[in-house]
Amino acid sequence: MSEPRTAGATALALLALLALGASGCFTVWQGRSPDRREAISVHELIDRQFVRVGGANHPGYEAVGFTQLVTSAAGDRVAYPAQTRGRWRLVVDGREGPPWAGIGEVVMSADGRHVAYAAEDDEGRWRVVVDGHAHRAFDAIHAGTLAFAEPARGRALLRYVASDAEGARLVINGAAGPAFAGIGAVRFAERRFAYVARDGAWSRVVTRAGPSPRYDDVPEIVLAHGRLAYIAEKDRRFVLVLDGAHATAPEDELVALQVSRAGRVACVRREGEREGVWLDGVSHPLHGRVDGTTLTFSADGSRLAYVARDAGSARVVVDAEDGPAYVEIDGPAFDAAGRVVYVGRRAGGSVVHAGAHTVTHGTWAGHPVTGGERFAYLLREGERTAVVSDRGRAVFDAVIASTLTFDAAGRRWGVVAVARDAALRVAIEGGETRALDMDEVSALATRDPSVRDGWAATEAVRRWVRAELTR
Repeated sequence: MSEPRTAGATALALLALLALGASGCFTVWQGRSPDRREAISVHELIDRQFVRVGGANHPGYEAVGFTQLVTSAAGDRVAYPAQTRGRWRLVVDGREGPPWAGIGEVVMSADGRHVAYAAEDDEGRWRVVVDGHAHRAFDAIHAGTLAFAEPARGRALLRYVASDAEGARLVINGAAGPAFAGIGAVRFAERRFAYVARDGAWSRVVTRAGPSPRYDDVPEIVLAHGRLAYIAEKDRRFVLVLDGAHATAPEDELVALQVSRAGRVACVRREGEREGVWLDGVSHPLHGRVDGTTLTFSADGSRLAYVARDAGSARVVVDAEDGPAYVEIDGPAFDAAGRVVYVGRRAGGSVVHAGAHTVTHGTWAGHPVTGGERFAYLLREGERTAVVSDRGRAVFDAVIASTLTFDAAGRRWGVVAVARDAALRVAIEGGETRALDMDEVSALATRDPSVRDGWAATEAVRRWVRAELTR
């Protein structure tokens, strides 16, 4: 049994090519708004670069910082750095901001109402400018930390990490916190925050209440669904800290921390050479290995599933009960009704589990996904690949396997299908297809080098598929 071909997947790691048209205009970069409705591109004509949104061209500049171009979900707001007369300005909806020596990261709030960016002044100092108002200057704004936290209620919170001579600080809406030797993971939930700070040789978790006790390291932290949970290491032993109190005795190792919608907390614990799951104070039976990446709660947070391995076999464990043994397993995932879906493979075929129902195939099956109370998976059919769902099947020359997904409501599935001519299309349940431009796929890697990693690339394209399903 072999996994379906993923023809075209390598295109995700290609650099965008400059295409010279008859007009002498180069396409430097092209993409679409997050909802896939608006085409956005950057072009170069002679010695000028300009942004095109839909069919409308913005003014030309010496250079456009397309890697920092951001848009609202609908593409009705666009912001990007542009260089003119050797200076950089942020252009928002065609309007130029003040000149700076340089511009770093640019972010936009989810509702499109707020824009913020890191700007360098002529003295080499950096400050964040939000909606035209500049915050205080620092020696540096840390890359990758500028972001809007989006609470369910109230105004967006702008946060970033900045450094000066005293150390690194978390800044929230312009208010700088205490200085530390370094700041690591930062978490927000509603109006709460928590972050890992380096205090000399020690690590602490900092909240509004102040810093935690000192630990050697804090490798994982989760702030979600009303719970603050983190794994702390001290003297080569690990402990789970839950809402400020130690929830476990010191363990050989703790990893894969998860908090469910119901506030339940789970992680994988190691005892000698064996591994098991800790859930709300109860230790599940030990196995040879527990795959922490499969640790999955149901949508309501009441059920837990994961893959455990022993002596060459793998089982899905659901609510501490072992399922049948297989050589390989894809999944598990829960549907909206709390039914577990996964595919087990063994010599001679595959078995698809969907709640209490099973379907056996004499060939490769895998990549199960759920949406609402529906499910779908891939099935090898000779030299072709089928998407099989609870409502039927559709067959393709090839697919990019990891792009199979449902829309949020579970109405339809979509996948990137690859034709024999290597054209890429989003195939939608019901027979509709929408072409993907290879230049856009290639430009994905040019604009964001992190997507050259296979997982990040397919996750980005999976977002495209979901957007195509809803537009």
